[in-house]
Order: sequence, then structure tokens, then C-alpha cells
Amino acid sequence: MILWLLLFLLIIAISFFLALGSMRDYPQNPDQSIDYSLFLIRQTNHFNQQNLELICQDASREKAIISLERLFKGGESASVVFGPKKILADYEEKLGLLELEDYVESLDQEKILASEVDMKNPTKINLPKLERNEQVWCQVVIGPEFKTQIRICVYASDPIRRKQIFQALLDLSSGQIIKLPVPYSSNQLLIFYQLRSLGMTKNRQKPKLNEAAILELIKV
Repeated sequence: MILWLLLFLLIIAISFFLALGSMRDYPQNPDQSIDYSLFLIRQTNHFNQQNLELICQDASREKAIISLERLFKGGESASVVFGPKKILADYEEKLGLLELEDYVESLDQEKILASEVDMKNPTKINLPKLERNEQVWCQVVIGPEFKTQIRICVYASDPIRRKQIFQALLDLSSGQIIKLPVPYSSNQLLIFYQLRSLGMTKNRQKPKLNEAAILELIKV
């Protein structure tokens, strides 16, 4: 009887620590009390390191996140920023910010492949030639103390093309983008992408990008 009780307590203890580890790994979503929005950056030439540092400092004081995203569609590209409207309002004229609806919502999410990645050299993205309606998105979420989370998404109607584009981005010969092993499906990672979640994982190395590297990655 005592042996069974000890085994039961051991199972409870193991379950507790596994649950605790899972909670630590779960992404942190932006504070719902902060009014966030998405903006197109029309004056990317004015988006310099000084402005990025100031925006991130303001966000850190508010315990908010900033998400910088570069979007490729066919032969075109654009840069957008997601962040607190109160903070970004100060840069509306300087950066030519234009408020947008979330572009993820307008697409069939079953045709999107999402992944968390690290980047050895953000100035070099091995982007394959895209058809007119095919898309690649690169997201850098920046949190307090300049913690970063990098995600890549591929949109294509043809599932074969979707995988081909994704594999081209991860081409081992260039070795610039590395897929990170995470306990989430592509659908879950797409939800984190749309929420602009900042990962809280403590058990693995987080991607690290400085201001200069982020600017090289997201500027058109």
C-alpha cells in the first residue's frame, strides 16, 4: 500500500515539473491592455538605427513588444511594424506609417507554412523566385531587454511549391537560416506569428539580433 502511495506521489511530482516546463516554453502574448496596431513603413530610408533604438526603449518602458516584418509577394516586397499605437504615433510622419488590417487574416491559413528560425547572416536571405501570388514573410519580435523571436512563413496554394520555397530558404549550402526545433505544429506557430508572441523558452538558445542586423533584414 505504501509503495503504491509513493509511486502515485512520484507520478504527481513528475507531472508537475513537466507542466511547469511546458509553461516556461509557452509564448508570451502582447498585453491586451495596450492598444496595438499594424503599420506599413513607407519611408524605410528614414527607419535608421537611432529610430529603432528609441522605439524599442519606449516599448520596453511600457513592457510592450515591437514586431518588425518584411513581406515578399511575387517580385515585390514591403516592410511593416506592429506595436503600440501610442508609441508609433510619434513616428507616423517621419516613417510614413500607414495603418493596415492584418494581412494574415485575408489568406487561407491552411496554405501557410510557419516556422521559428535563427539567422546567421540577416543580410542574406536565400529567397527563391516567387510566382505572382506566392508570399514569404519574415518576422522579428522584439521584447524587453532586446529579446528577439524570429519566424518565417511561406504562403502558396500548391503544397508542393510551399515546401519547395521553404526548403530553398533553409538551403544548407547557404546556411543563413536555421530552423529551430520547437514542440509546436505549423498551425500553432502561425497563431503565434499572428499574435506577435515572444517566446519564453529558457531551455534553448534564443536568436540574437542587434539593431543593425534587424534593419538590414526588414528594410526594403
